[in-house]
Amino acid sequence: MLEQLKTAIFKTHKKEEIHWLFVTLRDANNVMLASNGVVQTDKHLDQLIDILYHGIVEKYPTAQTLVVDIIGELVLQNDAAKLVATSPTDNGIFVMERLGGKSGVMLPWTAEAKDMKTALTMIKQKFWLGGDVEIYTFKTEKFTI
Repeated sequence: MLEQLKTAIFKTHKKEEIHWLFVTLRDANNVMLASNGVVQTDKHLDQLIDILYHGIVEKYPTAQTLVVDIIGELVLQNDAAKLVATSPTDNGIFVMERLGGKSGVMLPWTAEAKDMKTALTMIKQKFWLGGDVEIYTFKTEKFTI
């Protein structure tokens, strides 16, 4: 699975590139087993794939599907009306506290997030975020093995 993943990703990306990366594992019934990733890294894509594969993917031998999301450019959202009109099914969301530095991420395909208000509420609750935050949106490039 690791070599298949690298072959697919390195058709369009260089090994030395630096990107945020998330992996999601599903079983034969399409039930999510794990979803985790790395933000703010200095690791090259080749290194990061190895780290996540050996640190997460190998721990789930029953996984039938591996989805890797490569995170694109983060766009700071300063306009509340524009943010509310943004679709969380097409855009990922990264929320970071201005003080304290805690953060949370939601990938664009999260089924429960039908609108931006719901998505932001889910992120704040899951990651215990409060107070003044910065909100960023992003696109992902998805690879499924």
